[in-house]
Amino acid sequence: DINVEPGIYYIDGDLDVSGGYFKCMDSATDTCSGTGVLFYVTGVISLNGNGQIDIPAYRQTCTSYYTGDCWDGLSFWQVGGNTQNDGATFNGTSGIEVGTIYVPNALLNMNGNANNSDPGTIQVTGLVIGKVVDLSGNLSLNIVVPLDAPDVLSAVDLGLEK
Repeated sequence: DINVEPGIYYIDGDLDVSGGYFKCMDSATDTCSGTGVLFYVTGVISLNGNGQIDIPAYRQTCTSYYTGDCWDGLSFWQVGGNTQNDGATFNGTSGIEVGTIYVPNALLNMNGNANNSDPGTIQVTGLVIGKVVDLSGNLSLNIVVPLDAPDVLSAVDLGLEK
C-alpha cells in the first residue's frame, strides 16, 4: 500500500504504481480531510494492478483576484509538452476515485478489469482531458459534477457559426 499526505507532488519523470492501495491519508483514521492531492508529472503516468486508487482532487480557492495557476479540482496533471503515445494509463484496478485527469497532448488509456461480475469502476469528480482517450475492457466510467460547482455556467463563445 502507498499512502500520501494531502498536497502537491511534483514528479520530474514517471509516476508508476502497481498493485496495492494507493490513497490519500492525513490521519490515523484513513481519511483525507485536507486539501486533497495533485500529482504534477513530467513523464508517463502509469497506475496498474489489482489495487484501489483513492486520490481526492486538490482543493484551492481561486478568485478573479488570484493571479497564479488555479489547480482546483485536479488529481493528475501531465505536463503539456509530453506527447508520448502512452501518456497515462489507469489499468486493471478494482476501483479508482480521483479528481480531474489532465493529459492534454498524449494518449489517456482507461482499462477495466476482467471480472465480469464486478467491473472496475473509475469515478472522476471533475473532467477527463486527453488528446485521445481510449476506454476498453470491462469498466464503468462515472464522471461526476463536484458538489461545489456553480449552478449556472456563463455561455462560452466558441466562434462557431450556423
